[in-house]
Amino acid sequence: MMRKKPMLAYPVSDKPIDYDNKISMQPKLDGVRCVIQAEKLPFDMGYDVVAYSRTGKPWKNIEHILF
Repeated sequence: MMRKKPMLAYPVSDKPIDYDNKISMQPKLDGVRCVIQAEKLPFDMGYDVVAYSRTGKPWKNIEHILF
């Protein structure tokens, strides 16, 4: 399965904001980032669900959440 990378937050000052157009913002929350991916298995056998940390390490202790 090809691991997707999460979108990272950046300081608002790094990109100028055009307040004449619609914008939306949300606060950055500190904590652990988890990317969950599901890939369809062949022959309608369900999905392969995997959770990764931001650095690409698989999470092994959250099966109760994934299934």
